[in-house]
Amino acid sequence: MQIEQNNRIENWLFFLEDPGAVTFSYLLLEKFSTIGINIILIADGLAKKILDAKKISYLPFQEYHLRFDFFKLNEIKVFLTGTSENKSSPAFSLMQTARDLKISTIGLVDGAGSHNERFKGQTDSPLFWAPDWLIVPDLTTQKLYVQLGFPVEKIKILVHPHYEWIKSIAKNWTINNRQQQRDSLMPKAGNRKVILFLSEISDGLNSSLYKRSEDYSLLGKSEHEGRTEIVLDEFLLGINQLSPRPYLVLRLHPKQFKSDLEEYISFFDLISQEENPLEIVNSSDVVVGITSSLLVEAYYLGKPVLSIIPNPNEKLYLGDLSDIIPSLYTRELISEGLNNSINEERINDINGQNPQFLNNQCLDFFKTLKQL
Repeated sequence: MQIEQNNRIENWLFFLEDPGAVTFSYLLLEKFSTIGINIILIADGLAKKILDAKKISYLPFQEYHLRFDFFKLNEIKVFLTGTSENKSSPAFSLMQTARDLKISTIGLVDGAGSHNERFKGQTDSPLFWAPDWLIVPDLTTQKLYVQLGFPVEKIKILVHPHYEWIKSIAKNWTINNRQQQRDSLMPKAGNRKVILFLSEISDGLNSSLYKRSEDYSLLGKSEHEGRTEIVLDEFLLGINQLSPRPYLVLRLHPKQFKSDLEEYISFFDLISQEENPLEIVNSSDVVVGITSSLLVEAYYLGKPVLSIIPNPNEKLYLGDLSDIIPSLYTRELISEGLNNSINEERINDINGQNPQFLNNQCLDFFKTLKQL
């Protein structure tokens, strides 16, 4: 199948599978045509749901897209891919096809977490499926890939466009906007302080990293082995020390089901998953999480944020914010952090760059690559 195109521009193939990759790239998609690039977007997994919500058109992945004739018929010049938590991701097969056809490849990495697992696939080599070029959101992530042996000159830093966009909307949201969001999303909260807990899944590319280990400084309940469950145990212990008790909201991860955390549901006043995540965050007084991207988004919205991590080394997953967002990895730190943050009125003092400027920076790189 040949994709209809304008003969004056060239085709680049872009594959997305996980929500994080969509969040990192969606603001760039409409800009490619301005520099003579037509993006053929192929999506699989949860990326399809996010793209549908953003009304961004794509082709659902099919085995046909792996074939040489699809690449040749559409004259694919460059293959771009986000990363995912799928060790058998179609991205790797697409990467092999691109390599066989000597087509340039670019990987978009949305954060520092699982940096040594993202391009491993089913192999033992962390860079086995690595592309020719990497685009990363910060210096921390760049350094991690350099440590793995990826050439520093082939890693481009693009300050996360979505985070820059969040900074811009944070400046436009008023106190009235926040109150309207709160009245709509959590009408029973009343005048109580609202603490939002951002859940994550206790699984990933390397499942052992999300299970209890000897490096854990938080223990949770003895019957729990999962990272998220242990953090939830410790979070609720800290909450029990607060008086008056705050209104608690549990935000489920996109890959979670309510039944995954069934034993915790009764401790929360509200369970959220489908509601607008930024409005839920903005409606809250304090946002507590582990190391998810939504926790970082909450920081850029100007909210008081806390990262509860069972292993102190996990603060690295927060990238360049690892020394800015408070990391709580003992019961004492959790108690102190919750007590301090419940009365904190943090304002959005983040001086963000213009997202349009950042997009243009990245497009300059793509334009240069197009000319090679």
